Amino acid sequence: MIACSEPVIISEYRLPYDGRGTQGALIVTKGDLVDTIYDCHYGVIPEYEILNYDGNQFLYTNCEMNGVGDNVKTFFIWSLDATEPINL
Repeated sequence: MIACSEPVIISEYRLPYDGRGTQGALIVTKGDLVDTIYDCHYGVIPEYEILNYDGNQFLYTNCEMNGVGDNVKTFFIWSLDATEPINL
């Protein structure tokens, strides 16, 4: 397990815009581990917050996607203490 003292660096990344299907991305770095989280549409970057609970760090992400009668809000909680990149 990685110690919580490792700094977490979150970078926003915009993919080349190609309409509604274009997702936004967060590049998450902690120590030697790097992973990318894709969510949202129209190139919108997911909202995020680092949460500390019981000595562990988590990354909370959410995104509201509005479409003609097809509205969706996504919520994810990612462990920042894993020893491998985020894979779900």
